[in-house]
Amino acid sequence: MSKLFKNTNKKKDADNLDRWKTLDVDEFDGLVTLHGVLCAFLLSIAIELQGTTSYANQGRATFLGALAYHQDFRTFVHTVLNQTQPEYQWNVPVSNGVTVDLEYELLTGIDQRLGSEFVLLQSIRDVGLTTVVSHVYPDFPPKYTEGYLIHNPTHYKATTISSYFAATGSALLFSGLISNVVIYIAFVLSSAREDKRAASKFKNNVLPVVFFAYAQLLGAIYSMGYAKSYSATHNSPFAASDWYIHEPFYAFMSFAPALGVTLPAVIFAVVKTSCNKNRIDPVVKMEDRNKSNDGEDEDTSC
Repeated sequence: MSKLFKNTNKKKDADNLDRWKTLDVDEFDGLVTLHGVLCAFLLSIAIELQGTTSYANQGRATFLGALAYHQDFRTFVHTVLNQTQPEYQWNVPVSNGVTVDLEYELLTGIDQRLGSEFVLLQSIRDVGLTTVVSHVYPDFPPKYTEGYLIHNPTHYKATTISSYFAATGSALLFSGLISNVVIYIAFVLSSAREDKRAASKFKNNVLPVVFFAYAQLLGAIYSMGYAKSYSATHNSPFAASDWYIHEPFYAFMSFAPALGVTLPAVIFAVVKTSCNKNRIDPVVKMEDRNKSNDGEDEDTSC
């Protein structure tokens, strides 16, 4: 009798395993379709974001980066303003009874504080630098900044990160869209819709690719958000305070709920499901026992 129970349980486990391996066509279709719709929708946003975070559309961040990165550009700005606006007001009030000498900051002050080594976070925290940018940038014609950076491309480090992240987001979404089209065409042309055995094999081979495509999608969304956050930070006159909001806080709020709440809950659910699957159902056990007793009675009567 114990052998009979063992064989019955093995058969039940095998049935459960086959049920988990069998591909649900509608669920797979919905999974692939959702991925394709999200990629197509977000790709249009990512392409526009890639344009807005380029060098040409990041005037203030470009000016701030060039001004912070190299003393030669600060001297160039001072020279151009003296030539184009001989009566330029270098001493500007910033509070009651407090003025800042922009000329001193451009020629000496910023260089003394920041030195020759460029550290972006240190730069946006420098009050003198951000004050110069706020007052000089609106008065400095963009054509001079563009001309200088064309001839001195190494004297600039500002929006490079946002451009890379925006381009990464667009590339991942476009790649995911191509993968989605390929997977869906293969699914339609295969016999997975009619044959359960073929569906199981198709699932085992293609589902990892689908999960990887969803991971690409999440990476693209994070890249797009980071690019926009970086751009918003360095185009703001309050970049020092905005940096904490758009970078550390953004990164924390992006991962903390998913890794701190969702992931443990999913792991707990998977573990509980596995335990329940391997547990013998008392009702089924009683039915199997009754069937075995009936079988023994029939054998003895014969």
